[in-house]
Amino acid sequence: MQKLVRGLQEKFYKLFSVMKATINNCHDEQILKELCSIFERGLIQKEIILSLDDAQNEEEAYNMICTKYGISHKTADFIFHTTFEHWFSLNYDKVKSAYDSIVRETLGRNSFHNGINMDYYIPLLKTFCQKTMSIYDKGYDQGPFIPYTMTNYSNAPIKIMYVGRDTYYWEPAETLKKAFRNNKLEDYLIANTKCVDVDKMLTWKNNTGSFWNFVNKLHLMIRTGQMVSDITTIDDKQKNILEEIGYGNLYSIEMLSTLRKRFEESELPITSEYETICKAAKPFETLKSMIEAYHPDYVFVLSWIEKNDFFEGTDFVWQKDLYQDADKKYRAVYLSNQYGTKVIWTLHPNAMWRHGLSKNDTQELIEFLANTYRMLESKKK
Repeated sequence: MQKLVRGLQEKFYKLFSVMKATINNCHDEQILKELCSIFERGLIQKEIILSLDDAQNEEEAYNMICTKYGISHKTADFIFHTTFEHWFSLNYDKVKSAYDSIVRETLGRNSFHNGINMDYYIPLLKTFCQKTMSIYDKGYDQGPFIPYTMTNYSNAPIKIMYVGRDTYYWEPAETLKKAFRNNKLEDYLIANTKCVDVDKMLTWKNNTGSFWNFVNKLHLMIRTGQMVSDITTIDDKQKNILEEIGYGNLYSIEMLSTLRKRFEESELPITSEYETICKAAKPFETLKSMIEAYHPDYVFVLSWIEKNDFFEGTDFVWQKDLYQDADKKYRAVYLSNQYGTKVIWTLHPNAMWRHGLSKNDTQELIEFLANTYRMLESKKK
């Protein structure tokens, strides 16, 4: 192993005068993200070097590291290009800081308006329209929900997205049709972000069944450590903290169970057209798209249902030892080697009464979830 490592080092030392690999001069978001993922496991520098014991050649060394740590070939290449001194000086905080800087630069370069990633979602929305415009009149009366963020999300110290189930109404389909006809899909994306904002959240009833009431209390608990008893009485500083929130849904199109609250059975959308629209909206519903567009550190999913396609295209794994569904505490945690994002899954606030939760129980669940966040954060150290 030592001979192989020395050989690899000697090969790359010739490049060091012009190409020393450090996290400070690395501008590849994927490399830094993958380094964050492996450094979260602890002090792994020596472990990676020792893992090369059985490698017989350079290519085998690369493949062993990529397979064992779930990283790309270019991240392995970065590791081999760095000096031992720099490699052993790194820790999670240093790598995460470099990654966060790249993410901020990326978010700054992307075309953001009202907290939505235009560069990412306009192509997806265009494809959605091409598949559905000819049947929209028979299939659904609202445009699709598309994930977005509040105004301070990009600068938040911890980026958190909260994912609900579906919406009740959304932006009328006519807005989408007009934007598509005029080739200005950004108009629909902007309208999409105006359906819910912090000011609107704070006008809704303060009760245990309100999605936004629960989300706002949870976010303030995470960020300040304080439980807010009445969300409608918060001050400007707390309101600014709520502007850090990111918003997603498991279903971009209203579910039939939701539509039945608005329509008589005979007035429901035609099944085949409705199903086509739902299928076309899948790209707006995946965890992968939310991560690629907004790079959240945490995603809280508030809907105690199975929806495996939410994780499609990722390597997130359910953590059996962190699962709980007793004593009025509901939590499932999913972690990934590929992404630094952590997913915490729990009840939807509107379903809490069905599980026997009182107002006090709901506040205890908020504290439990905030403590889960802190526990996962502590494992990075």
